[in-house]
Amino acid sequence: ACVMNTLDSVVDALARDPGRKFVVAEQAFFQRWWVEKSPQIQAIVHKLVDSGQLEFINGGWCMHDEAATHYIDMIDQTTLGHRVIKKQFNKTPRAGWQIDPFGHSAVQAYLLGTELGFDSVHFARIDYQDRAKRKDDKGLEVIWQGSRTFGSSSQIFTNAFPIHYSPPDGFSFEVLNDMTPVQVYGFRQAVSVISSSWEKL
Repeated sequence: ACVMNTLDSVVDALARDPGRKFVVAEQAFFQRWWVEKSPQIQAIVHKLVDSGQLEFINGGWCMHDEAATHYIDMIDQTTLGHRVIKKQFNKTPRAGWQIDPFGHSAVQAYLLGTELGFDSVHFARIDYQDRAKRKDDKGLEVIWQGSRTFGSSSQIFTNAFPIHYSPPDGFSFEVLNDMTPVQVYGFRQAVSVISSSWEKL
């Protein structure tokens, strides 16, 4: 899926319906799109951000890896993204959004969580056995203490997705190169297909 086309569609949909909301995580993608937009579109985006319909989460230049990356690089790329958001929109992200990295570190919870002023951090990739146990124990949402040294000042609300993010059954959105068209005959069948997917949560 093309991020630029997605952002074009999202801005149009948000502008038409004030009840809709959307979050943007990585500034590298957003900025590539932003610099190509007309002043009129940029003004619409400013209004959407000001109203809270379009929100920046995580806000780093990218969604950095947590296992192999040095903490200075993690801080630098996050700082770069946050500075750009502050300069363009006078906003500061409030939530960490680390859904793609493999593994999660205490540095993320502490330095790039509570120290940034985040209220929460959210992630998707965890071992399937860990996810199953957390689901059974009702432990997908936790208060993560990022540093024993700093105690409760390093705690942040954290949640792991109950399933890995992916389209609902029958809706591949070209993710799996499955070009079989979705055949839905009527509203009730469409609702049934989507809701049965969500019941698995």
